[in-house]
Amino acid sequence: MNITLTKVQINNFLSIGEAEVELDSQGYVLVKGINQETDKVLSNGSGKSAIFDAIFWTICGETLRGTSDVVNEKSKSGCSCLVEFSVDGETYRIERTKSHPEKGSAVYFYSGDSLLSDQTKKSQETISKVIPTMSP
Repeated sequence: MNITLTKVQINNFLSIGEAEVELDSQGYVLVKGINQETDKVLSNGSGKSAIFDAIFWTICGETLRGTSDVVNEKSKSGCSCLVEFSVDGETYRIERTKSHPEKGSAVYFYSGDSLLSDQTKKSQETISKVIPTMSP
């Protein structure tokens, strides 16, 4: 099974306000962060590990660090993350939201442009069938 991550979009997730990362054909990538908070004690950090948490949370429904409070503490308006990937050449897209002002808390799973599921439990089961090696 060949899984290739191609794109990640992050909105109000942990310490990240908004980010889009194109992963296709990048090769090795150095992730470097700069913390611009004035009070480091209260800072969420610069967001380096939050990128990986966003990918894992979008696919699996939980973060690598085990936190369930994923909405950016400054925005308080809900978060959304999208991961595009391919499995053996077939393209997929997962969008997960939490407390989002328009979409609430949900998971949308697509194969190409076709919506496979928009129910959280069913989506997670379908995702696990497509990529069984990617589970918490």
